Amino acid sequence: MSADAEARRRRKLADLAAGHRGEDLALQLAVARGWQPWLRQVRVGRTEIDLALLRDDPQGRHLLLVEVKTTRGAGVDHALRWGAAQQQRLWRAAEPLMEQANAGDVSAALVLVRLASDHHTVTWLDAPAELGF
Repeated sequence: MSADAEARRRRKLADLAAGHRGEDLALQLAVARGWQPWLRQVRVGRTEIDLALLRDDPQGRHLLLVEVKTTRGAGVDHALRWGAAQQQRLWRAAEPLMEQANAGDVSAALVLVRLASDHHTVTWLDAPAELGF
């Protein structure tokens, strides 16, 4: 294997590890907010949903779909990487998951995770409902 190919392989593995760490941190925050884990990295058609969580209360069962964007170091603005088209795909994927979970409603969130060597930051942003149904 060439040095360039080895460097690419190592970057890809580091990116995958960072992505999993970001999802773990997002899941911890969601659980702290009262959500229960249901599905992780689930595919609906061509759309992948990082986290699907449930919450039951007297009004019924609620479904939360979470997109996690993770960077290491300074990185780019995560929100720029989650455009309207991607959000609309997430909302379209919600209906079959709502039926499968027997949920009465659905919401979505973008969780931005920035990993640094000595700390991390996790930011929760609710997705605009007008892109949903």
